[in-house]
Amino acid sequence: MLAGLTLAAYLTVVELRGRSHALAEEVVTQELGNSELEARIAKTRDELTRTEADLKTRGQALASLERALEDEQAQLRAIVDARDKALQNADATTRALVDQLTVARSDREAAELGRAMYEQFWTTARGERDKLQADVDRVKGELAKAKAEIVRLSAPPPPPPAPPADAAAPADAVVPPDAATPKS
Repeated sequence: MLAGLTLAAYLTVVELRGRSHALAEEVVTQELGNSELEARIAKTRDELTRTEADLKTRGQALASLERALEDEQAQLRAIVDARDKALQNADATTRALVDQLTVARSDREAAELGRAMYEQFWTTARGERDKLQADVDRVKGELAKAKAEIVRLSAPPPPPPAPPADAAAPADAVVPPDAATPKS
């Protein structure tokens, strides 16, 4: 029995050694797996650290871009406001110039109308002057004729021819009153 026991103990020890070797191999495999896992964890942690650093850098860059965008938007608003003011000023200036141009055109049209009326007045006045001058010349001519007629009529008439001495005057003849009265 002792031999049976020893054999049983030996078999148990051999079996335990086999299990121990199997467990040792399994431990080595697990340790190797743990090492690989730890290496992957370390690698993942490094990647996570790099990713976090990169994310932080990108976040800072994003914040910087957002600030730059806000600055650019503020500048754009200032430029747009300046452009709008310039357009308003240009519009007001254009309206003022249009008003001035309208007034100038109106003044020019009034001046042209005045010039045309003035020219018409002088043309009419010259025409009337020419007519009046013709009337004056005509009247001067008529006056000269009238003066000549007055001079002709104021001159004493020539004496009538003397009647022949033997002819008697008819009884019904009219003798002018000057001729009937002897002159002394």
